[in-house]
Amino acid sequence: MSNLKAHTWTHMKQNRYSCDECDYTCSRNDSRLVHKTKHDGTKALVCPMCTHRSADYRCLRIHLTTHSKVRPFRCPDCSYAAQRPRLLERHYRRHTDEKPYQCTECPFVTDRSEKLMKHHKKHEQEIQQQTRMFSVRWLSC
Repeated sequence: MSNLKAHTWTHMKQNRYSCDECDYTCSRNDSRLVHKTKHDGTKALVCPMCTHRSADYRCLRIHLTTHSKVRPFRCPDCSYAAQRPRLLERHYRRHTDEKPYQCTECPFVTDRSEKLMKHHKKHEQEIQQQTRMFSVRWLSC
């Protein structure tokens, strides 16, 4: 089926294909197969430039921008340029010193969610260590 024919078919209200696990319907079987990966966790779409795999076309399109040299989102305060608006927003926090991610256990604040997750792991390790120490004390009585 040609691309134009396939695209035209999507505008026809004849969704012949449906998902067995939810109410999703579509006009093309390949779309249904890609949709099914959301339920079974497989990542069927492979990047043509590296080994990255995605579960849907939107995620793959976003990934493909990492291979592009085009960086249209420019920082007004320095020479940094990003491929996506979210990356520019994250970068800009360096200039504003904004730290929107706060630990619920202590006063720690950070500008990146990944840093907060790493910080939370320290708290988890402390709790595990305290639990082990308590267990050893309890057993030695």
